[in-house]
Amino acid sequence: MAGSGLRRAVKALRNPDFRRFWVGALISNIGSQMQGIAIPIVLLELTDSEAWIGIGTLANFLPALLMNRWGGRAADQRERRRVIMVTQTLMMLIAFGFAALWWSGHMSPGTVIALVAVNGLILGYQVPSWQALVPELVPREDLLNAVTLNSAQFNASRAVGPAIGGLTLWLAGPGWAFFANGVSYLVVLAALAGITYRPDRSKKVDASSSAISGWQVVRRSPGLLTAVVSVTVVGVLGSPTVFYVPVFARDVFELGNHELFAGLMTGAFGFGAVLGAVIIGAWGEDTPRRVLASGGVVLFGAAIVALATAPQVSVAIVAMFGMGAGYLAIASSLNTSIQMVVGDDFRGRVIAVYIAGLMVGLSLGAPLMGFAAEAFGVRAAVGVSGTLLVVVGVAMFLAKRYSGGLDAPEGSATANLPRAGAG
Repeated sequence: MAGSGLRRAVKALRNPDFRRFWVGALISNIGSQMQGIAIPIVLLELTDSEAWIGIGTLANFLPALLMNRWGGRAADQRERRRVIMVTQTLMMLIAFGFAALWWSGHMSPGTVIALVAVNGLILGYQVPSWQALVPELVPREDLLNAVTLNSAQFNASRAVGPAIGGLTLWLAGPGWAFFANGVSYLVVLAALAGITYRPDRSKKVDASSSAISGWQVVRRSPGLLTAVVSVTVVGVLGSPTVFYVPVFARDVFELGNHELFAGLMTGAFGFGAVLGAVIIGAWGEDTPRRVLASGGVVLFGAAIVALATAPQVSVAIVAMFGMGAGYLAIASSLNTSIQMVVGDDFRGRVIAVYIAGLMVGLSLGAPLMGFAAEAFGVRAAVGVSGTLLVVVGVAMFLAKRYSGGLDAPEGSATANLPRAGAG
């Protein structure tokens, strides 16, 4: 039985193109997570201010939000694989730029924010194509598993990348973390170049209405609206917590080797998400997505409260593990709902709206948490956010009229809409 459950948990990997993409993305995201732990630590060292961590997060996600509209259009108009290859190449150059600035001694808060903002613009353009590519690589019956595994590889990188990044920062400094990220992009570029499936991207979408139609689809579907609102609220209240782990390591627990422990704590988040992915992959298909999503929000919020009240770092690591499992349940269930209920002709634009919700949440939540941490302490700021998130999860479960739409039939959100390119 255990072997059968494990095979079900990874069944999408039997598809060669998806397997190639998955492995390449995992290695590249490990590098990105090394850079992700380096940036807040560098900002904290340069400024000695929690608020700058929030500003750095805002500088990443606000430009991404602004570019997201065009990214959704590109995902429906262009070959998604090529869009990803171009954007990954540009982000590779930025990573090498970070390394060069650090090694040359020209790194400052301003240069960090500038490069983070440019990276955010590119990220916003890329993400809809990245998410919309997954259904092209697997048959329909493997979609839930593929989406779950895609979330799992990202969160597996959160388990490994910050730990390696923290160790690298401790032993060699930020420059090598940035450089390793740049090198890791070469792996995913090779994987994308090796994908054999080539979808038909010859159809054209009316450029003047593409972004509007994404919002129209979301507004007419209770399930899609629930997904977008939920990911926005989670972005405001919960997701920014991860960016403040270095503050817990340095200022709350007063650890001498705080860079290493910040990496280990963030890594625990990733390990929790991997465990959540295995459980959902093996048994999640029999559980309504509404239950997975609302339960994930409650678990995420409760674990954040546990982090805020942790008396020592070992308890904080366990709390981060629970946060990862809860976040994986949220991301997997909401993302799968969108992939299932939206037809391919509209998928890129609807995913762009979903990602916009996440980025709006992070853009608001990260600086708010930073300023609240400076005013009231990071424990209070994080604890209040987690408590509110638990309330949201319970309300989401009870509001079945809306959250029940997460389990709507396949293609139902766009069934009565004209196909792209239809004249």
